[in-house]
Amino acid sequence: MALRKSQNAPLFISQFGNCLNSVECIEEINSVIDSCETNVCNGWSYMGYKSFGGLAVGLYGVDGGLEGDKVKALQRPWVKAVQGMLTQTKFKRNLTVFQASWIVDTTIQGKTEVYINWETYYKKGAQIQLNIDGQQVYNGFSIDVVLKKNHILIHITSSAFNGKEAFLLIVPPNYKI
Repeated sequence: MALRKSQNAPLFISQFGNCLNSVECIEEINSVIDSCETNVCNGWSYMGYKSFGGLAVGLYGVDGGLEGDKVKALQRPWVKAVQGMLTQTKFKRNLTVFQASWIVDTTIQGKTEVYINWETYYKKGAQIQLNIDGQQVYNGFSIDVVLKKNHILIHITSSAFNGKEAFLLIVPPNYKI
């Protein structure tokens, strides 16, 4: 891990969760992704399907149907792209709370893009809060926040925010911030 950080190399996790659809399997999947969040992975992939002599592993059962608990565990919110250097992500499944932080680089023209499956985790909507350097900021103040199907796009344009830490919080509508 130290070498990866010193070389600013990306970390990508793959081929995990090759287990039967059970409570232990879902715990394994969540544990790997939680660890990935803790260590600021750049991404992860999951084995889609593999058959071992009639025993199916991956996202599909022996009958060919999707294994819903696995799919839900993998549909958690995550940062797909960042306008700067990602410093932290965390999804608290039991509270449906997603947090992400990054050091803003306004020289990057691209947007911070967060995948969020509204139907799976936020059917009743969500509160979205963005703070930069500890101060809450609002859409339109040198910041554009766009909600699209299963994505939140954030573009920070003011150079005054360059090098500052941005903190994104997504919570259910009834959650007290």
